[in-house]
Amino acid sequence: MTATATGPILVVDDDVDVTELLLDVLHAEGYRVITSTDAGTLATVAANPPALILLDIRMPTLDGAEICRRLQADPRTQAIPVVFITGAPRQDLDALLRDCAVAEVLPKPFGVDEVLALVRRYVTP
Repeated sequence: MTATATGPILVVDDDVDVTELLLDVLHAEGYRVITSTDAGTLATVAANPPALILLDIRMPTLDGAEICRRLQADPRTQAIPVVFITGAPRQDLDALLRDCAVAEVLPKPFGVDEVLALVRRYVTP
């Protein structure tokens, strides 16, 4: 896949350290980044549609799989690629991702080069 989309990258993670790391790495590469909490994600996407969503699966209020399902049920947001970021064991992913088409899964812990390679597949800075 060749990156053709432009626009912000939405980072949704309840871990502040992960969010700050992604912000720092992506900003340093020239990407525009917005962040959201799990409960505020749907409103954030409606207000400022991103080119890519980096979405944690396990969050306290609304889990990433449910956010993904809701986004994909809406014709205005269903084409936005979603990459799940998760520390969940691989064997748990099938159940967690049921009925939710994701572009890719990035396991935690992840490396900076991994994140950048992944993002470059979807978004042009």
